[in-house]
Amino acid sequence: MRVFSAAAVALVAMVAATDAQALTIHRSPFLLNPDLQVGFEAATAATSHSEAGVSITYVGTPHVDGIWTTSQAAEGKQSWYANGGGFGYTRVQFQSAIRTLQFAAGSGWPPGGGAQSPNPHLQFRLLNDGAILTEGVAGPVRHFGRFRVFGFSGLSFDEVHLQSLNGDTPFNPGGFDALALDALAAGGSIIPEPATWAMLILGFGLVGARARQQRRAAA
Repeated sequence: MRVFSAAAVALVAMVAATDAQALTIHRSPFLLNPDLQVGFEAATAATSHSEAGVSITYVGTPHVDGIWTTSQAAEGKQSWYANGGGFGYTRVQFQSAIRTLQFAAGSGWPPGGGAQSPNPHLQFRLLNDGAILTEGVAGPVRHFGRFRVFGFSGLSFDEVHLQSLNGDTPFNPGGFDALALDALAAGGSIIPEPATWAMLILGFGLVGARARQQRRAAA
């Protein structure tokens, strides 16, 4: 029994240490019982909004005027979208550093056709104490009226910048932003990825085999 416990703890510690060293980008729901949630249900056309201790600001210039909050597909009645798109990005600031963030993202780019069809991707930048930790492309987002869940874990950050550009260049200065955002959630427990479950099952299997060998040797 002592062998089983020690090995199991060692395996979980190894997984945790690996996660702490690098950013994990999630492309499906992965949080259970988050500590805070932002649904934009009380947001107005103002380009700054505060909710649940989180500050959301559009940095740049919306194409039309302000924020268009009418939701097309996300949670509840409202979401966050620079009216007509914009030249800028959405900045999300937290009161203290977090290690997990989940949200729904879509694109205001309408579905097109042919070779010139837009190819919207989600660009991100994570910061802590004003310093950029990492930036990149989280993956393609769905066209107008559809949302996809994304998220980050494995790093400690207190600020996130998000865009949806046509293409896969992170924070292209000439890019036109068309990000739609909703259902922010942070904290809580992480649902293990399939690869992590496989590691745990393998580890428990090896521990069980070792315990059986020890019992046979003792007999």
